[in-house]
Amino acid sequence: MSSTNVGSRLLGGPPPRRTPLARFLGPLLAIALVALGVVGIQALAASQQWTSERSWITAAVDSLDGLEPTTGVLVVVTIAGVIGLVLLLTAIAPPRRSHRYAGGDGGAELWITADALAEVAADAADRADGVLTATARATRRGVRVTAVARGAEDKGRRGDIEKTVRSAVADRLGDLPAGRLHVNVKEETA
Repeated sequence: MSSTNVGSRLLGGPPPRRTPLARFLGPLLAIALVALGVVGIQALAASQQWTSERSWITAAVDSLDGLEPTTGVLVVVTIAGVIGLVLLLTAIAPPRRSHRYAGGDGGAELWITADALAEVAADAADRADGVLTATARATRRGVRVTAVARGAEDKGRRGDIEKTVRSAVADRLGDLPAGRLHVNVKEETA
């Protein structure tokens, strides 16, 4: 696929992606830095004798004095290490794709979200003959359509409605990247 520059937008560039997971770590790390700053200010106040309290850092170091390796210490250190690895992996993990490539012509590209794909499929199924209402859900693997119809308890009628829905949805989706299409027809309940 070639890249074409149209105005300030580069067509043929990387696909749209979700927000990286690291974005959500920023506020947590900011809170941790503020807490570290508070501890530092308290240590400064204690060292300058602006407060009668002992420095929190000194108290923490003194409480660790004489600490021997125990099961509790091992558990705390292991949990801290696992949390650190999770944070590291989260920070370097690439964001997932949020859209599917739906083609393009004339230098323009078309991308569609799974929700939009499901909405198109549900609308097509809802307008199919014999269907009272329809819902759809799109995943990476495909689109699942559930249609409610009268007379669906009859297997022959259910099969006809399923074929009609499948055809209507496939026609509406056309060349869009829907993956596998699953159609489920249910009987109307009172």
